[in-house]
Amino acid sequence: MATRSQTEWAGPSMTTDVGHRPRRRMARNVGIRGVLATLAMVALALVTTAVPAQAGQSDHLNGLFSGPFVGIGVLGSDPDCPFFHVTHYDTYGEGRPPPASGTTEMVACVDIRTVPWSGTGTFTITTRTGATLFGTVLESAAFPAGAFENTFGVTGGTRQFRHVRGTIVVTGFVDRTVGTIVGTYTASLRKV
Repeated sequence: MATRSQTEWAGPSMTTDVGHRPRRRMARNVGIRGVLATLAMVALALVTTAVPAQAGQSDHLNGLFSGPFVGIGVLGSDPDCPFFHVTHYDTYGEGRPPPASGTTEMVACVDIRTVPWSGTGTFTITTRTGATLFGTVLESAAFPAGAFENTFGVTGGTRQFRHVRGTIVVTGFVDRTVGTIVGTYTASLRKV
């Protein structure tokens, strides 16, 4: 057992073990090493979680705007469109909670002189919460088969989608006898 004189002799930077000689305490080195080890672990945690968080965020966005849709196509006229002025009104995410459900309005001027038909225009997706995604449309349609593929280039949005960019590929089929549309959205989105 350590005597009082051994304990006093050891002082604050020394320690004694029962029945042993005094030895130097390594508090300063252990403290610095502990702090450095903790900082290294925090830095590693930040690096390893940064990439999956971005990937997870994109997966979430893509899940919100991917899946089946139904709609109608309407032919109209527009003095700025010398060809077919086409408007699609789609509903996506049927039975899913907002914002994974809503409506889309797409307006395009389609040149029927080309095969396949091609067109450009704009789109606005409005979720059931009222938030929007909007941007440009490139359209390609097969006639008379009715199959089409549109690429929505997302240039902006509102609310939680304000900084979202990317594309939504729209593949579908128009029943030209009644004007109904069925198809699928496939989103490739990210926050910038």
